[in-house]
Amino acid sequence: MRNPQKRRVGELLLERGLLEKNMLNRALNLQRAAGGRLGLNLLEIGAVSESNLLRVLGSQSELSIVTVDELRDIPESILRSISEKTARRLAVVPFRLRGNTLCVASAQPLTIDVENDLATEAGRLVRPFLALDVRVYEALNIYYEAPLSIRLSNLLKRMNRDQLPHDTQPVDVPPELSQASIAQPTPSVSPFGGPNEDGFAAEAAHRVSQPIIWDRNGARSISMNHSASALEPDHPSAIIEEENGEAIEIVPEPTVDVTSSPTPRLTLGIQDLAEVADVERTAELLLGSCSDHFVRRLLLAYRSGRVRGWKADGRGIVPRHLTGVDFATDQCPPFLSIEKGARFWLGPLGAGAAAEQLNHVLGDRPPSECLILPSRVGDRTVAFLYLDNGGAGVAGSPLGDLLELTREAGHAMERALLKSRATAN
Repeated sequence: MRNPQKRRVGELLLERGLLEKNMLNRALNLQRAAGGRLGLNLLEIGAVSESNLLRVLGSQSELSIVTVDELRDIPESILRSISEKTARRLAVVPFRLRGNTLCVASAQPLTIDVENDLATEAGRLVRPFLALDVRVYEALNIYYEAPLSIRLSNLLKRMNRDQLPHDTQPVDVPPELSQASIAQPTPSVSPFGGPNEDGFAAEAAHRVSQPIIWDRNGARSISMNHSASALEPDHPSAIIEEENGEAIEIVPEPTVDVTSSPTPRLTLGIQDLAEVADVERTAELLLGSCSDHFVRRLLLAYRSGRVRGWKADGRGIVPRHLTGVDFATDQCPPFLSIEKGARFWLGPLGAGAAAEQLNHVLGDRPPSECLILPSRVGDRTVAFLYLDNGGAGVAGSPLGDLLELTREAGHAMERALLKSRATAN
């Protein structure tokens, strides 16, 4: 065994000025929620560069490092030095031959026994090199067909691109299109059941920069400074065209301005929720706080074992289909897993009637993957927050902040419920 690690990687990154303390705390929160090594979580939130992390890890472990470029195009003759079974079992990748020494990449220092076993199998001396765990698993997937988790797959997609695609930027619906295809008003569904006290009037923000929150009976704006104004009620609900003598209803998709840089607002949203004791205001803040990170956002009420449409926000959303969302959790595995105790769901939405209901709200554009988190009052789930980025994944999402956001939303809903009971008495 090599020298034991004396300093933690987070401490070393802070000491060298390569990491900010608040980003370390965010990564630690994510690690507690989602697991994995700290380095993986740091990469997911973009807190440190791949090269800086690798250098610090190499210094910490006292091993030479191997970069991602050195793990590309490894000759077949070198890969055959170690069997697929051994490579996958030990999470090691042979990548270079120096004389009679086989260079092997691993995400952690190897024990002397492991080095000896590899040397015996390869018939050569073995020298271990350190690589990022995400790169080791990427190489195992490429050369040995080892499966990749959705989490690693999406992180690798992001790391292997120069930058995120435009459609992962925040999306705001222009006011002139915000009334398209609104169904006739019906009482808005509250997680606590029954119509809300004042229902909803169709409202939109003063400025295009404010995201629009759709609920089951119209549009309502949400801004972090709480400003909103009435929207003209005479916008067309749809465009009707004739085709082969038949009327075709076309729901116009809002245009999107993605030129401005996103400003993270989860912290602000969490702070705002701490002061709220109103269910509808809680719902608006919950969706609005996520607009800088996800292009489509749904809030689904949960009561008596059934999930129902409540509010929606984002590009391509068809708000009139919210009324059609009504299914039991056992009809959709992501929701069932959360009902059985999972803290969140990160993965594909799946298939089936329940998923089809949600896809209708999403404009019949299924996501590549989604993130679903519950809001709970005590130990009772009252709502689900659904988030996706369309065809792009949700890797790098601020999961720690989102868990705190939905937890604070549950507290706000609890305050609203207690307030309502006190008023009734």
